[in-house]
Amino acid sequence: MINLGLKKIELDKWRGYWRAKGFRDSRVKEQPLRIDRGDYHIAFEKKQWVSYDDRGNKLKSNEMPYPLLKTIS
Repeated sequence: MINLGLKKIELDKWRGYWRAKGFRDSRVKEQPLRIDRGDYHIAFEKKQWVSYDDRGNKLKSNEMPYPLLKTIS
């Protein structure tokens, strides 16, 4: 089982970076590890960070959130 506390720390570590990209904390109870922007959202699912577009299509996944954020302008 993945320790969600450690993943929350990992997300908080990059807070300044994803805030600069226009993301904000999501308040979705079903996905506590999720950040949103109008056209994208990134969530932790099944041991991977996954990025989605505004239509809900899966774009990319990675073990860390930074590579996903790096590709988004």
